[in-house]
Order: sequence, then C-alpha cells, then structure tokens
Amino acid sequence: MSSRTILKAKAYRQGYNPSMPAMVVYDFIDKKKNGIKWELYRGDYQRIPDFDAIQPSASGYTYRLNLNKEVKTPEHFFGLRFRSKIKIEKAGLYRFYTSSNDGSKLYIDRKLIVDNDGLHGPVQKSGETDLTKGMHDIQVDYFQGGGSKVLMVFYSSGDIEYQPVPGSVLFK
Repeated sequence: MSSRTILKAKAYRQGYNPSMPAMVVYDFIDKKKNGIKWELYRGDYQRIPDFDAIQPSASGYTYRLNLNKEVKTPEHFFGLRFRSKIKIEKAGLYRFYTSSNDGSKLYIDRKLIVDNDGLHGPVQKSGETDLTKGMHDIQVDYFQGGGSKVLMVFYSSGDIEYQPVPGSVLFK
C-alpha cells in the first residue's frame, strides 16, 4: 500500500457533550524512497542560528517532521534542521503550520513560509504559498532552549484536510 488513511473518532454518551474529535493518520511509507534528513546542532540558542555556518554533531534519516525517537536529541540546548523533498500532487494554494517550543521556521524552495522563531512556549504559526504539481524542497529549522520540547509540522489545501505532513509525500 502506498497511501495514507485518516481515522477520526468522537465519543458520545447520553446526557453528556460529545468528546473533542481525535484524529490518527496511518501513513504507509517506502523506506527506500521516503525520508527526511536531519542534522543536530548543540548550543544554547535564543533564535534559530545560521546552521550553514556551523557543523552538525549528529545526523540521520527519519520519516516524520517532528521530534520522534528516530531523532536522538538531548534534553535541552540544541538545534535541528530537517530537509526533504515534498511531492505535491495537485497545483494550488497550500498552508503550512509549525507548532513548536521553542523556535521553528519552515521553508519551501528556500522561501520562508512560516516564521515561528524565538524563545516561547508551545505556539502554532502558519503561512501559505502557491505550489505547482511536482517535487519541492522543504526545510524545517528548529531550536530548543530550556523547558519542554515540541515540534510538529502540518499542512492543508483545498483538497487536503489539516493534518501532519505525511512521510509518504516526503522523499530523500
């Protein structure tokens, strides 16, 4: 199988309000083709640094644009860069979102789309761009100071409901 499935659920009980909706995305990836390169940078940052000017201390591949167990991070004081190609099936206006604690930035084809930089608690910001059908560069930069660490990346369009960017549309 080479697609994704979204499962949504709500709980109902007589005499009570319905629960908040829950959503799970089942994403089917091809480990030979799909993937996101990540690079880890150690440092006590106040804003996202110029990652091009410093050497990463670790790197690897993952299949999700978030802080998952494939991306080995310290507890605090680090930066991450994720790079991949995103396959756009239908030309149109796309909205991208980053939810992060602390700063994050998202670029498509080297153009800044989402600027969620700086020291802050969990915050979601978004931006939109017109994309042609085909492959586009996607890059997400992130840093973590003190406190909790959060990074999640979502997208939506006229045809795509708000959801995490699936690994099945991200290519090495």
